[in-house]
Amino acid sequence: MREEIPERSDPLKKNQSVEKAFRILEAMASCREPVQLRRLAELTGCPPSTAIRFLRTLMKLGYVRQDPETQKYFLTFQLCRLAGQIRDANPLNRIARPVMKELSVRCGESVCLAVEQENRAVYVEVVDGPDQLVRSLQRIGSSSPLHCTGVGKLFLLNRSREELAVFFREETLERFTRNTMTEPEAIFTELEAIRRRGYAFDNEECEIGARCVAFPVRDFTGKIAAGLSVTGTVFHIDDKFVEKTAPIIRAAAEEISGILGYSK
Repeated sequence: MREEIPERSDPLKKNQSVEKAFRILEAMASCREPVQLRRLAELTGCPPSTAIRFLRTLMKLGYVRQDPETQKYFLTFQLCRLAGQIRDANPLNRIARPVMKELSVRCGESVCLAVEQENRAVYVEVVDGPDQLVRSLQRIGSSSPLHCTGVGKLFLLNRSREELAVFFREETLERFTRNTMTEPEAIFTELEAIRRRGYAFDNEECEIGARCVAFPVRDFTGKIAAGLSVTGTVFHIDDKFVEKTAPIIRAAAEEISGILGYSK
């Protein structure tokens, strides 16, 4: 009697299914509002029959719901739960959070912590200022370009001049405001100034009306592992503010660096 060989699952097909599911989640998140099936299919490049199949699975798992009146689909807070668990499990967040809270109280402004990911500054922790009517423009999980943000410029310091040349050649240095630097030589000059000064600025380079000062957080190897920034309006973050608070922000960044094992 011939023995039947069990059918093997195709790992490539499974990987493609996972990829499609995440494409659907990311497309829904980018819409910022409930989305129709047809629109979702257009955004993901999936046929509607494929998109609905994945949506049903995501609904079963609790990540997606459908409005019974409009028939549109929207994300649930399940993803926020996962994000919160990731945030709480991240040792950098656990280390930095109490330091950031104290820094926010002492400076009276919002404090952000960012890491570099895929040539972007990704904000992993944000503490809003205690007396601010306007909250920080940055949210946990949001990202910004490297060339026009205080924390982003710090990450560029990790690169050699040759690596920077490759970065400038491959990345689009988008202009967001009249203050955004888009010429490589201007950014090279700015980075040298940051090395001498020890901290970076974003002077309305990414958002009009917003300014920040950022200090490096180093790991045990001496590499800049994160950027710690104090962010506010141009009316609050002026030269006098920087002169007064720079030592406080530096001390906070050095405290986090010390816990990560960095020693001068």
